[in-house]
Amino acid sequence: MLKVLTCLTVEHDLRLVAVAAVICAFGSLVAMRLFMRAQISGGPIRRQWLVMAGVAAGSATWATHFLAMLAFAPGLPTGYDPALTSFSLLVAIAASITAFAVAGYRPLVGGALAGLGISAMHYTGMAGFRTAGIVQWDPVLVAVSVIASVAFGMFALHLTRLADNWRGRFGAAGVFVLAICSLHFTAMGAVTILPDPLVEVPVGAVPNHVMVFFIAAVAALVIAIGVSAYFADKSAYGEAQTRLRRLANAAIEGLVIVKDNRIVDVNTSFEELTGYRRDKITDRGLLGDILTVEGIDPQTESLRTEGVLRSHDGRQIPVELLSKPDDVLAGARVYSVRDLTEKKSAEGRIHYLAHFDPLTGLPNRNSFLDQLEAEITRMQDQNRRFALLSFDLDRFKETNDVFGHAAGDIVLAEISKRLKAGLRASEYIARFGGDEFFAVLPAGDDPEPVMAFAERILSAVREPLTVDDNELFIGASVGIALFPDDGRTSTELMANADLAMYRAKETAGSKACFFESGMDLQVRERRSLARDLRQALAQDEFELFYQPQSRLTDNRTIGYEALIRWQHPTRGLISPAEFIPIAEETGLIVPIGEWVLRKACATAASWAEPYRIAVNLSPVQFTHGNLPETVHGILIETGLSPKRLELEVTESLLITDPDMALHTLRRLKMLGVAIAMDDFGTGYSSLSTLQSFPFDKIKIDRSFIDKLGKQRKSASIVRAVLALGRSLEIPVLAEGIETKAHLDFLRNEGCDEAQGYFLGRPMPVGLMFPQAAAVLA
Repeated sequence: MLKVLTCLTVEHDLRLVAVAAVICAFGSLVAMRLFMRAQISGGPIRRQWLVMAGVAAGSATWATHFLAMLAFAPGLPTGYDPALTSFSLLVAIAASITAFAVAGYRPLVGGALAGLGISAMHYTGMAGFRTAGIVQWDPVLVAVSVIASVAFGMFALHLTRLADNWRGRFGAAGVFVLAICSLHFTAMGAVTILPDPLVEVPVGAVPNHVMVFFIAAVAALVIAIGVSAYFADKSAYGEAQTRLRRLANAAIEGLVIVKDNRIVDVNTSFEELTGYRRDKITDRGLLGDILTVEGIDPQTESLRTEGVLRSHDGRQIPVELLSKPDDVLAGARVYSVRDLTEKKSAEGRIHYLAHFDPLTGLPNRNSFLDQLEAEITRMQDQNRRFALLSFDLDRFKETNDVFGHAAGDIVLAEISKRLKAGLRASEYIARFGGDEFFAVLPAGDDPEPVMAFAERILSAVREPLTVDDNELFIGASVGIALFPDDGRTSTELMANADLAMYRAKETAGSKACFFESGMDLQVRERRSLARDLRQALAQDEFELFYQPQSRLTDNRTIGYEALIRWQHPTRGLISPAEFIPIAEETGLIVPIGEWVLRKACATAASWAEPYRIAVNLSPVQFTHGNLPETVHGILIETGLSPKRLELEVTESLLITDPDMALHTLRRLKMLGVAIAMDDFGTGYSSLSTLQSFPFDKIKIDRSFIDKLGKQRKSASIVRAVLALGRSLEIPVLAEGIETKAHLDFLRNEGCDEAQGYFLGRPMPVGLMFPQAAAVLA
């Protein structure tokens, strides 16, 4: 740094340095202003401003450099190579234009390019410097000079983003001066000239007194650009004023200038909005005459309100009014009038969507809840009853699954249309969500009108529908709760109406059902059982029983099916048919199913004989957790061979998400375990399921075996399943063998395997093997 200061103060003529600084400052200010002007312009005009800014910056940088070089006095003859000197000017201008073009999008990158351009110009110019000696460079100071120029260049163009304050307007120019001067004087401090009598200044070198004219010409160019920019800016300002004068007429909103409540002037948009011509409306009153606004104070500093505008043809136009005092015309106000017709229409649409279901046109959930609360309050005040009806559509899920959701939407829309058409005064029906509906009937004192209303609902739903040439028959189940007998709050009434609806759904055929107190007791009982079920696993209340499965060709036991039992501490033995549905509803079937699988595999692994073990899987287990990983982990943990494990699944798991279910089944089969289809013949699409996945076994449902000898169709169905298994080469196991007649029929028909009380009852593991085999003899 001391070397740089010494070079500046001792080896330079400070008067010429000052002149160079003035040119540098003026040129930098012009360049930055032009660049900022380009930033707010577009198209070809933007490119013109950028070129002018680059020429100004490059010329100022070049003039500053060579004027400072004239101030440099090394005490030896000097001169300048004309080609390199001229080329350095081109380098400066080209680099500056490029830097400004990039800085328009990336200021820091453009600033770095500007600093590098200044450096390139300086060292190109120094390459053309000729003197009677050898020029040596300090590489450290050279590097410092470039880094300083780049850093100041980045900061300068960063400040141009603050064009609306003094830091942007003047700060950017000042920092750009630093970028130029720090580079020049640091670089000059890096120069050491060793006099050498053998080195002479070439004859063609440009002497110092000639360089003065070149520098003066470039400085004049900078001044000319500055003056041109001033007048161009002034012209642009004049154009801007003209545009502003036209802006009022171009505004979409109506503009009105009012003084003493008399209209002074309006724009074209106000004329178009009201239908009045300017010369016909001037000097008329605005407030109270053409515009009606409630509670407006004309003396308010600024206001924003809504009103109604009367047009020339008498139309009432909702408008928003914004106003503030006019700074030009004393005592006047400028009103902005915005047409709210579309906004009010949109608000009406939003209000409709907030209270009505867009698909069916019925009141929606929020609207229904408000109506119900209002009805409860009204009936309490009048000490009267009303009926709340809850109903949903039967077989609607199957419609969606088979025909698609678009068909389901058509069904909902058509049924809702029928319901609305059948409504009478004071009756209210709303869509709660999905295929769930609620209805309110004020006349709840007499059950006959309530039941008649429910029958009208059922009749509207029962009528056949045609969707895409398919005739659909949709039923409904209606539950009825009465206020205040069945509940005094909306929550109680809705819950009890739902309970009654579920009771109606359990009965054969579509019907309506009133709420009864016993229904609530059943629900509480079910909830209590669910609560105990959560503790049963932790308290080791479950036990596995095993039922043998026999091969009919040689009368040998080939495996066992694991069946869970729940020994409740107070209720005693609870049937799986009672607690398994609760476990599936609550999700507890996942940990319970995992316990069954682990327990069954561990038990089977301890047997002396390699019997197969069959375990039932719930459809819920397929949708919760990662079933294949769980099975794999249990097989490794218990040491049971995968070939000995058979997982039994029902067709119901393939209905909701068949792709996911089939993917999971394939992953399970890759583990080496066998997959059996349980309850075959009672599902949704047995044949298509067999086609989709290669099952290892088919289990005929016990309902068909139980009817053997009672119904001829059952025997035919069993024969058909056995024939299907043989054609597909899939073994068939018959469940529910209760009599020797069952067993003889299956043997005669070529059934592969059997299971049932006649062959062996389910029992704990300790009592399994002593059983006699004489039954099969």
